[in-house]
Amino acid sequence: MDIRRQISEEFRRAFEKLGAEPEFLALIGGKTQVELYQKAEALGANNDLLALIGSSEDTLADEDMLQMLRRFNKSGTIWLEKFAEADNGSAS
Repeated sequence: MDIRRQISEEFRRAFEKLGAEPEFLALIGGKTQVELYQKAEALGANNDLLALIGSSEDTLADEDMLQMLRRFNKSGTIWLEKFAEADNGSAS
């Protein structure tokens, strides 16, 4: 599977967790950055997902985007565990 397809699949997973409609999920690969951002915002996405969407077409390399999306889908944040704990005030 090529990397752009993998990125679309990870976005689909993120939107599925937010409760996006099956019709939206089926067409997610064809959605524009603006459409994804507006939908994520409407579904109450956190700032991490919104930042990824905003960076999806020009800021991050595809490999970095895929890694961060996978991390987000696994943990709900784009930050590495150490930084996420510090952000939550639970780092030692």
